[in-house]
Amino acid sequence: LSNKSKGDYAYTLVDLGSRVEPAVVEDVQHLANVIRVRVFGNAEEVIDLKALSADLKGHGGGDSGIIEDFLNMLIDGAEPTERTTTLEHSMESHYVALAAEESRLNGGKLVDLEEFRNRDV
Repeated sequence: LSNKSKGDYAYTLVDLGSRVEPAVVEDVQHLANVIRVRVFGNAEEVIDLKALSADLKGHGGGDSGIIEDFLNMLIDGAEPTERTTTLEHSMESHYVALAAEESRLNGGKLVDLEEFRNRDV
């Protein structure tokens, strides 16, 4: 466990590269699900993750809903819901995310999405 600060930022780093004692795991499980943000000179901001979502599994619970919809369509023959997307729409959202990451890795360089889609991989 390391708690340090650099400039305007302070952080706590927990190294899980070694065995964690059961007592430590139990202590961590009882911590509040909050993020505390304090910009030096300003009041602390507390973000309560439980207030943001009742289900914090994958994408705020969205992944669970997508899987539930898929199984309902597969097993029960249910109709698609508002969460259901086409393969093309799903691929497009992934292209956008991957192109954004490439731009970030290259200092914000503009990435032409059409060229990005047509690359040989």
